[in-house]
Amino acid sequence: LGVEGIIMLTNGMKINQAIQGLTLIDCKLDSQAMPYISERLASQKITHLSVSRNDIGEEGVRRLVDGLKLTDTLQTLDLNQTKIGDPGALIVAGAFKETKSLEVIHLGWNEISDKGAIAIAEGLLN
Repeated sequence: LGVEGIIMLTNGMKINQAIQGLTLIDCKLDSQAMPYISERLASQKITHLSVSRNDIGEEGVRRLVDGLKLTDTLQTLDLNQTKIGDPGALIVAGAFKETKSLEVIHLGWNEISDKGAIAIAEGLLN
């Protein structure tokens, strides 16, 4: 799918506002695709987002969280195998302070150490 595919997909979503879930598992996405997805999070009532098994990394999760901070509908976020590591975990933890709708988050296979896990736990408590 890549960035060009995401641009086409998110442009289509501007027309079809009924879409509530977006599953983009293993779509060859990187950090460059995340601003387009983030924009849809901020302006559309997405309840489920999966970008699992994509190399979005720290920069990608930072760009994704920009939209996460502006949504009040996202309930499930799947970031499994996205190579975010501890830096990305810290970014996600910070987003918990600004979004109250998130109920489920998947962070498996991201090489998150105790440092990242503690930050996430603290973010959930705030």
